[in-house]
Amino acid sequence: MNNKTNILVHTSLFIAMGVVLPQFFHIIGQGSRFLPMHIPILLGSLLLGPEAGLVIGLVTPLLSSLLTGMPPLMPPIAPFMAVELSIMGWFAGFLNRRRPQSLFWNLLLTIAGGRAVYALLTLLFASVIINNDQAPLLYIGYALLSCTPGILLQIILIPVLHRILSQILYAGKNMEGGKGK
Repeated sequence: MNNKTNILVHTSLFIAMGVVLPQFFHIIGQGSRFLPMHIPILLGSLLLGPEAGLVIGLVTPLLSSLLTGMPPLMPPIAPFMAVELSIMGWFAGFLNRRRPQSLFWNLLLTIAGGRAVYALLTLLFASVIINNDQAPLLYIGYALLSCTPGILLQIILIPVLHRILSQILYAGKNMEGGKGK
């Protein structure tokens, strides 16, 4: 397989993981708390680069919504997640391409930026669409604090999985974006 075919196949696998993994968390009612869809998207972005990360982040929540009903289309959680995760996917891949030795800090910046995007989208929806004049900090705080377990899980799990997958997928090869060590 050539490099582009490899990236396409791996992109598809990360999208599939992003649809399947959250189902296990939703069975126990913890999907939104642990952010399981973020894990394959961030991993795919770090391993495959920003372009693949953008595609994985955009397609995964929308496809999952269509196939499983989660995240729901209304209220517009799936579209908000598609925006958040496509930005996170691109940003994680971009940072990892620029500074592969700083995986932990790249991950922290990406997660913080993604949560800020989600908080902003939630705030805009609440204030403009449903004309809710409650304190804006309430929406931002909820977007950031409600998923603290998921953020901690990402910070712990993704570097470990990244190292393992890098060694398995790219042993001796250097795919685009897959040079984070």
